[in-house]
Amino acid sequence: MNRWTLFVFLAGCFLHVAAQSSVAKLSASSDAAQRLFDGGLQSAPDTVYDLASVEEQPVFPGGQDAMYAYLAAQIKYPDEAVEGKVYVEFVVRKDGFVDHVVVRRGVSQLVDAEAVRVVRSMPRWEPGRMKGQPVAVRFTLPIVFVLGRETNGASPGETR
Repeated sequence: MNRWTLFVFLAGCFLHVAAQSSVAKLSASSDAAQRLFDGGLQSAPDTVYDLASVEEQPVFPGGQDAMYAYLAAQIKYPDEAVEGKVYVEFVVRKDGFVDHVVVRRGVSQLVDAEAVRVVRSMPRWEPGRMKGQPVAVRFTLPIVFVLGRETNGASPGETR
């Protein structure tokens, strides 16, 4: 009977130590969250904001017209290209680099792949900002593919 009592006592001690360890870990993560909140940034550091929710939106080097000129210059139509509008979603990270590029609505596999390639190759942007701090921002860009049209008369977002 003494061995059984000793076993129960030791098991109880082990469970108590394990519970104290979990409480300490929880307290540490709670303290980190509180420091983040007290610092003025109330979200996790890897939060991605929607474009409309940031105080300052990300900016392509040279502005929107420069971005469309870049797209027009960089896009190479695949041999089997078709016309249409490809909606490409991407994240402008805190450091200004483009990441997480995906097609939200596409035209064809070849045209979609070309749109993704060009967006991935974009130069570093000026990142979006919240409370003066750079933040990652989700951006959706419509890219219009038009065959047989001059790019000089194309409206923003139209490429040839």
